[in-house]
Amino acid sequence: MAGSYLRLFRNPPYILLAVTFAVTGVPLFAFIAGSSDIYITRLGYNEQQFGYFFGLNAAAFLVAPIVFTRVIRRFPLIPLLTLAFAGMLGAAGLMLCPWIPAPWRIAVPMWLLTFSFSFSRPPSNNLILEQVDSDIGAASSFMVFGYFITGAFAMWVISLQWEDKITVLGWLGVFASGITILAWLLINRFFVLRQSVRQGG
Repeated sequence: MAGSYLRLFRNPPYILLAVTFAVTGVPLFAFIAGSSDIYITRLGYNEQQFGYFFGLNAAAFLVAPIVFTRVIRRFPLIPLLTLAFAGMLGAAGLMLCPWIPAPWRIAVPMWLLTFSFSFSRPPSNNLILEQVDSDIGAASSFMVFGYFITGAFAMWVISLQWEDKITVLGWLGVFASGITILAWLLINRFFVLRQSVRQGG
């Protein structure tokens, strides 16, 4: 088992992609941890109303992969992933706009951010695993481990006693998406990535 992870750590494209894509989950995990406090305690909605907002956000997570399966037939993978990361950055930036009235300052941008994250996740996970020839189980485990470690950090940050958690959530999204885009562009510049997701007919 130790040998499997040592081989993975000697594979720069795999490690860089796994760490880069793990960062994308930061705003989503922060939203999961902090949304009830934001909607119920800060904005004054009841539990049922919060459920509607949360359910609407969850719908974006379900719809996005379906959209991806359609657009990948016409467009290359790498530009689509770049667009998804840019979408996360733009959505997070909207949460930093105080002139947008509540609850739309969080509901609409977070829907767009969740859609962009979910749109990128299936192909990004596949792209990570395409970089290894063996030890697929260890590669998959480390990939998921990365998501949960960054997610745990995000949940801890948003759970602190912030005065304006929507702004904090926005900054978490901006930093995470900005780091992801920068790392993604550098990885594509310096490494040749294997791709199994091809354009369809």
